[in-house]
Amino acid sequence: MSGSVTMLEKGRTENPGLPKVFRRPSGGLVLVLEAKGIRCKTFNDSEIIAHYLSYKIKREGRTFEEALRASLDDFDGVFSYLVATESQIGAVRDRLGIKPILFYQNDSLLLLGSEQVSFEAVDPDIYATEMAPGEVKTWSKN
Repeated sequence: MSGSVTMLEKGRTENPGLPKVFRRPSGGLVLVLEAKGIRCKTFNDSEIIAHYLSYKIKREGRTFEEALRASLDDFDGVFSYLVATESQIGAVRDRLGIKPILFYQNDSLLLLGSEQVSFEAVDPDIYATEMAPGEVKTWSKN
């Protein structure tokens, strides 16, 4: 990923296999990233997810979608997140499906949200589709 990245996330990513001192949001993932030479400024999930995706794409040569899919294997917790680059948008919902992501798409519009009411605020006739647990979706700029 090059250029700007925008992140929105809901929930918590954790790694319960680590000692309790590291069992805070993304604590385990911070250790993994730091072992690979990536320095994180905080334990903020959005920062960690952005660094993780960048690492997967730039250093491992994965595509945007492959990096998003890999996060399902590497992140523990209940979460959903959206990430937007200059040319792509990706959405990920954890395998348990606790934190929802809904989307609506037609020929000229893409809407993403976590509740149906947010879509109805745009147009009362819009009915959004809920992503399935463990689902990853991507959209590219045309």
